[in-house]
Amino acid sequence: MIKVNACPANKRHFLRLKAFCVDVLAACREAGAEPVAYGSLVFFGYTRNRKTNVHDIDLLVPEKSLASIRKALRRRKIAYKYHHSWHGMKVFRGELSVELDSSEFWQKRPVPKRFELFDFGGLVLRAVSFGTLKGIYRRAYKITDERPEESRRKYEILKKY
Repeated sequence: MIKVNACPANKRHFLRLKAFCVDVLAACREAGAEPVAYGSLVFFGYTRNRKTNVHDIDLLVPEKSLASIRKALRRRKIAYKYHHSWHGMKVFRGELSVELDSSEFWQKRPVPKRFELFDFGGLVLRAVSFGTLKGIYRRAYKITDERPEESRRKYEILKKY
């Protein structure tokens, strides 16, 4: 297990986000899904780059579990917005956001079976491997319209490790 006791640049937001993510993970597990994290949280976990901001938490789940997760979220009275065309949903509480994305759609493969276990000061979750994360950022800066310069910067940092 990789323990991360440090906090990113936006510490206050991050601490509230971690607490919210625990609730979202409980709903996922109730639905029989075991998410795997990727994105800026995992980037921060691997690099410990304290200049990183973690605005939201990105989780991969099996496509077939999305309907069950929506039911579990409704039972727990947790707000979400499902995007059928995006094959995922944004789960939110105020300004806090956890994104649940279909691994099959976004990664073109099932939820990774090889992963790292991270402990972000009590938030324990599975995360994509370092190599997978690097590949995600390499693809993201080449094909995304959403903040490609940030994805490229993170990819360049990951290449140095």
